[in-house]
Amino acid sequence: VIYCFTVHFNNLFLVYCLILGLSFYSFAYFLFSQVKEPIVNCFNEKIPVKTVGGYLFAISCLFYILWLSEIIPAIIREVTPESIMEIGTPTNPIQVLDLSVCLPALLITSILLFGKNPLGLLLAPAMMVFCILMDITIGELVVVMGMKGLNVDWSLTIIMGLFALVSAIVLTQFLRSLQTGHNRRTVGARFFDHQTKPR
Repeated sequence: VIYCFTVHFNNLFLVYCLILGLSFYSFAYFLFSQVKEPIVNCFNEKIPVKTVGGYLFAISCLFYILWLSEIIPAIIREVTPESIMEIGTPTNPIQVLDLSVCLPALLITSILLFGKNPLGLLLAPAMMVFCILMDITIGELVVVMGMKGLNVDWSLTIIMGLFALVSAIVLTQFLRSLQTGHNRRTVGARFFDHQTKPR
């Protein structure tokens, strides 16, 4: 979305549009596929929901603090944040997408996982992959900016690399709880039935 709407027109414009379209329709197809074969039927009873949910919750809070620490003081002083002045756009598109879509998605998924809601199981792997790609992208961006001679904080690359590594480890633990074979529907059904029973 950012590359399609805020980057100056260049010879990769159609590539950006293609990636955006594929991302949107792939995710729509993924959600539609769950109608036929719910992902809750593919997990065993030892799902690390607290670990994954806690990690997603921590990541979302961390980035909320990061963005709001710049936005709120600027609003109070009635000035434009320096980061927006540097990129020359009316607002920071990364902040817009994070505050409006991405971070709430991480928070909602973590809350669903804490409650062992089947929807949380469906969204958790996608949210974890998003975190990995986001961390790698930020770290790589710093490297590219440094190679272009810009003044950058190289420690950010190390931090993002560590976040990507931790995210990959947490995702691996989550995916290890996937069931294979004839008993996966039975295990998933017991999990789902347990969550839907009246309390």
